[in-house]
Amino acid sequence: MGSIEVKDEAGIAVLALSGEHDVSTARTIAAQIDRLIDSGSRIVVDLADAGFVDSTVVGALVGGHQRVHSDGREHDLAAVVAPHTAPHRTWSLLGLDQRVPTFPTRREAITAVSRTG
Repeated sequence: MGSIEVKDEAGIAVLALSGEHDVSTARTIAAQIDRLIDSGSRIVVDLADAGFVDSTVVGALVGGHQRVHSDGREHDLAAVVAPHTAPHRTWSLLGLDQRVPTFPTRREAITAVSRTG
């Protein structure tokens, strides 16, 4: 099972996932994203240290993106997906890098999300 950490970095809420994430953590991840959206936060979901994410976790992230997009805040959520990782393969196969702003590093994601306001 993986860990979930939420912290503030440069005024951006970073939801960092490490380890393996599946249906056992997806509900918690979705709830954290919803809470951050409700608070008006700009969000970076960092998958760089996630060894595995399944479709339920991907669904939680896409749901969060759809929610900010429908609220007119489409640039308020970004993902960090490190190249050459299992999450990157999944992300690319599903074409999510074309739908959700995706960056190879946390710094790049934070910079991009910070510039949108």
